[in-house]
Amino acid sequence: MYRLADKLGLEELQALALAFISSRLTENNILREVFSSFTAVYPVIQELEVSMLTANFSEKASEGLKEMTQKICEGEKPYCADVLLMLIQKMGAK
Repeated sequence: MYRLADKLGLEELQALALAFISSRLTENNILREVFSSFTAVYPVIQELEVSMLTANFSEKASEGLKEMTQKICEGEKPYCADVLLMLIQKMGAK
């Protein structure tokens, strides 16, 4: 829904879709979502998800981040490099 709202320039629908995305993020899916090709396209989504991940960083997230970083470095998820950089910067600022 966010993608369509963005494409059509429907700001109110974008806000609703963003709230929906936010409400669905959990410890179990945050890494998959933050490093998705969808998230890589939208800076607003990146900011939301990276902020949520850094605010709720856990041992589980740490283990998953190691795996995801390796995938990015090996070229499996090249579109995630900017998100990884944003995450590192936010974690360094804490």
